[in-house]
Amino acid sequence: MATDNTLLDRKIVKRSPVRSGMQQFLLDSPVSFLCVRCEQTKKSRRVTVRGGHSTDLLCNGCYGWLQANGDDTPAAPPIPPTPPAPAAAEARGLPAAVPNADVQVRIETEGEEWGLPRNVTETGLSVDWHFTVRSEHLAERSCAVPSEMVRRLPGAAPPVTVVFFTGLRNLDTMEGTKAQPEIKGTSGRLSGVEWPACTVPGVRVKARWDMREKVRLSFERLKEPLMLGGTLIRHVYDPKVFTRDIGALDPRNSHTEMIVLLTLRELGLLDERGHAVLPKEALIRNTLRRSGPDKPSRKALETAVAKLLSRGELTRRMGSVNRAGYLRYPALPGGQPVEILVYAPAPRLATKAEIKADDARLGHAVNAHSVAGHLMRIGHLGKEASPAAKDAYRQDHIRAGLIGSHELPRGYTYVRPHDRGL
Repeated sequence: MATDNTLLDRKIVKRSPVRSGMQQFLLDSPVSFLCVRCEQTKKSRRVTVRGGHSTDLLCNGCYGWLQANGDDTPAAPPIPPTPPAPAAAEARGLPAAVPNADVQVRIETEGEEWGLPRNVTETGLSVDWHFTVRSEHLAERSCAVPSEMVRRLPGAAPPVTVVFFTGLRNLDTMEGTKAQPEIKGTSGRLSGVEWPACTVPGVRVKARWDMREKVRLSFERLKEPLMLGGTLIRHVYDPKVFTRDIGALDPRNSHTEMIVLLTLRELGLLDERGHAVLPKEALIRNTLRRSGPDKPSRKALETAVAKLLSRGELTRRMGSVNRAGYLRYPALPGGQPVEILVYAPAPRLATKAEIKADDARLGHAVNAHSVAGHLMRIGHLGKEASPAAKDAYRQDHIRAGLIGSHELPRGYTYVRPHDRGL
């Protein structure tokens, strides 16, 4: 039924790290299977194997619920009776909620396919596709290529030329840079991609391979550059990916407040605006479970949440849980209401001074450019930060006068401020 390279007679494209005895696989095509937890037949490219047994399969929803709640119950949690609703809630068709109730919810995991090729078009002259830049693309200097390109590459594929079209002067060079195709089965990627200085996780890219030696990667410029979390964004981007992959360093936040925000951004349910939501108890429970050896106390986390709420970095809203146990936001009529905490990034138009400063940074980017220090998510890749990255974060955290623990948050690496060339 399963081999090292196949599962359910489908080729395995990607393997996620083992988490709590479960491993999720991305297959090359959808397959029907019975989820042993919700006992429903599902059809998906994503299949989770529990306990290493290829007959013990979980659907994406049940995998997400188990990850969010740390509980391996045999069925979705029952929906408790709803209390009487006040007039305001009745007007919206929603019952009232107990504000601090620990409502067990299932979170639909998402994002495994964000960085993979989509909308692939193959002609006799080219292969075109779209993808979204992820943090691992920047960290590993790579990008995925579609199977349609892999099939046409020779066994020992020579390097290809990667050319960028960003619409920004001094960043686009017709000569391009060389990247090496790496092929594993039907999947592949380009290694050694030198991403331009304007690239941030979430940027949407159009790619074209001319079936010879050149790959063109094109970005679509925004009409007006945006500022979001201290980052200037010049191109059309996916707010969900930006929320997931970028960990902003805010001098106002203590270490405990920062890991609360990182947990919410990484595990929360996302909407199209990049807002991340979780019930308070689920947020605290997961922050405790995911913290390192210096994990804070529950009281410290309660205090951190209260401070984030008082500063407006988090807000309280109303969501709902449907009868299958899935969290929904905004709340939907007919579901069990639950109070949730919301992280809502607020992009704004960049000022002339901010654009001018970034222009100066990019103006010499052909030869070298500055990269600001930042956190980059790597936990989902099954990787840990190196001792050098941990030490660099510790030094810079102390030098900046930030309060709280100086230890690098679990699941992230630290990229120190530096200059690099294209």
